[in-house]
Amino acid sequence: MKPLYADFPCHLNYEPPVHLLLAVTMAAQGTDELANQVTAELYRWFLNAIAIALGRSR
Repeated sequence: MKPLYADFPCHLNYEPPVHLLLAVTMAAQGTDELANQVTAELYRWFLNAIAIALGRSR
């Protein structure tokens, strides 16, 4: 998506694409700033997409 929307900055913090999916979902319910705070903690507990899908934290 970055090549298609290079002129529009993304204010959400993410590394792998699954993190962006989660951040966008959370930002839809609040603000980008709040989504970044919540997802930062979520990413610490769930290391990858499989862990998120299975609900398996550290």
